[in-house]
Amino acid sequence: MAQDATAKDYGQLVSGLQLHALQVAPQPDEDVFSAPIHYAMLMLDMNDRDDAIHFPMLWQEWNAQALHAARNLNWRHYAYTAIIVPGAGPEQAGVALSAMGKFRLMLAVEAFRKGLAPFILVSGGAVHPAQTRYVEAEEMRRALVTRFGIPERNVIMEPYARHTTTNLRNASRQLATLNAPQQQPALIITDQDQSAYIESQTFAQRNQKELGCEPGTLGKRISPFAIPFHPDARCNATDPRDPLDP
Repeated sequence: MAQDATAKDYGQLVSGLQLHALQVAPQPDEDVFSAPIHYAMLMLDMNDRDDAIHFPMLWQEWNAQALHAARNLNWRHYAYTAIIVPGAGPEQAGVALSAMGKFRLMLAVEAFRKGLAPFILVSGGAVHPAQTRYVEAEEMRRALVTRFGIPERNVIMEPYARHTTTNLRNASRQLATLNAPQQQPALIITDQDQSAYIESQTFAQRNQKELGCEPGTLGKRISPFAIPFHPDARCNATDPRDPLDP
């Protein structure tokens, strides 16, 4: 939340929104959900949390070339469907891409140039620091194309995830959109600490608590930085409890 829920001004804001809602006469064709949905949208806007409606042309613009390439791709030429790179947002305002984010990209580019996968899938929303204007996936995509020379047709952007849990769940969704073979794994490439965390029981428990499912299963680690990942389509549904899930 952008607002301090304990502050007096926030209480006045909420009561003002409620008072305003009560004064607006319902329309004859208005259904029972219209008022609470409108109120929820106002609260999201007041807290600057409209992330779920950003990038409305994601597959028509940002990922269009990759989507087209996937339609004509022989997946069997690759060991993995995609290299998944979770974002690492900087904690300093005004910094677009953290040092750790650059390191993760370096590792991913090395794997891509070995021909391990046809795509690099970068995942991460506007997370760190609070109220940042930088979207992790957008900045990683820009670096892959402009600094590393990776063609746009080989880069997939996932700009909504806010934690490692949703990095993997949302990556699974995007692979499904690309119609990637379900029996073929992707490859998670990240720094050694996050990679170990992904293998941990703590992470598995957080998936169950926050997502209610596991976004996929892990294969045998191939390096300190890389773990095969088999997406589970059963975890791909939009979460109605999460207002930031598009």
